[in-house]
Amino acid sequence: MRSYIARSCLVFLCCLALPAVAVEPSILGTWQNTNDPLDFRLYKTGNIYQSNDNGELSVFPVLGYEEGRIVIPDLGQGMRGGFVINYTLQKDILTITKGKSILNGILRGERNTTFQRVTDDAADMTLKGTPMGPKKSRRLDKDTAKAISESLITRMQRDQKSRSSGKYGDEAIKGQADDYTWLKETIIQHGWIDTKRFGPQAVQSAFLIAQHCVDMRLRLAAQQGLKKDMESGSPVHGMHAWIYDRSRLFYRGNQRYGTHYRQLRSGAIEILPLESISKVDSWRKKARMPSWVSLKEALAHHSANKRVIIADSLRTAHQVPSSKTNK
Repeated sequence: MRSYIARSCLVFLCCLALPAVAVEPSILGTWQNTNDPLDFRLYKTGNIYQSNDNGELSVFPVLGYEEGRIVIPDLGQGMRGGFVINYTLQKDILTITKGKSILNGILRGERNTTFQRVTDDAADMTLKGTPMGPKKSRRLDKDTAKAISESLITRMQRDQKSRSSGKYGDEAIKGQADDYTWLKETIIQHGWIDTKRFGPQAVQSAFLIAQHCVDMRLRLAAQQGLKKDMESGSPVHGMHAWIYDRSRLFYRGNQRYGTHYRQLRSGAIEILPLESISKVDSWRKKARMPSWVSLKEALAHHSANKRVIIADSLRTAHQVPSSKTNK
């Protein structure tokens, strides 16, 4: 699982930071889809954080905010030459009249989607206040639990095979959407997939499926369920930290545990923005994860030029020397 997470982090973002461009301040901030309360867009000076209706977090670098236009550069994922998002803004109502978003790594169109301005705290409260499934896990007979576990493992293995092949086509995307729907229905009926009822392999399989989904309700269910599993003594600390960071990157623009990073074209590895660099080591220790120094050393080892940097934002970065780099 660790190698999978490492690969996921390295391909999570594939673009370089770009020079600063004049920004139209009025559009900056957090916006909530008026038709889907769990769809948020966070517009920042250098980036857009965007969810999509299948659950994945997308982060776009912004070349420039202009009157009625947002210019996105080439991200290297079939978006040659980049693209432009057109919008109208009236007071605190934002309408995307013509735009693009990513669905499972594939570019798609977006038209006439309306958002209302909200505070970051409002986004945070909405996410915390919308759990999926029963408050308490329900008892299951052994046959039902076994069938759910076997289905989860089979679905995860099929999905991982498609991803590792590098040919994630329409059939695989359709299968992924079916996995999301099946997992949501299972959680609503039985609660999150926990170690006691379903076993560790099923928990890992549920995590690997949920962490790709941008439906914040499913991701939140995973986050809360893994936390309960962790508190009951199951060794799921790393999975909980990873999915917590993935969610936080969207609605706060930073991460707590430092689980998400990318490889720059220069060969350096950049750790995405942190909630607090002074507290990250203690948070990792509490989550039973390798120390902050150990993480930087490991990343430096895998970096093409032995450099590890940490981003203040996804646009500006400063170098974080690792002990290995300094030798």
